[in-house]
Amino acid sequence: MKDPITAKRSSQKMVQSGAYSLPCRRSSLGRMTSTLELSKRFTAAGFTQNQAETLAEVAVQLPETNLATKAELKAEITGLRSDLTRLEQKVDLKFEKIVWMSGVQLTLALLILGKLFFK
Repeated sequence: MKDPITAKRSSQKMVQSGAYSLPCRRSSLGRMTSTLELSKRFTAAGFTQNQAETLAEVAVQLPETNLATKAELKAEITGLRSDLTRLEQKVDLKFEKIVWMSGVQLTLALLILGKLFFK
């Protein structure tokens, strides 16, 4: 059985550029993204070579599956809104019960006081 790290490395495509072998992956847009390309873009934007290489390596290693789409976010927001609506309804029901029970208790207290003072 292969070591998971070795299996992952062997399954990654490699881009050969001079003395470098860089892992790369297909992005969701279908174009090739490599650490070399990203490093060049970061360097052109004003980062030092070391900073650009580090940022590029981290960017390539980020898993795309952890990112949510707009549709997923909208579905989650819709679910949260429905949960919030249900909670508001429960709170309203409990508040109505408390108001009703307080009214009954006040009425009973007044009846008891009336009975004590007006025999």
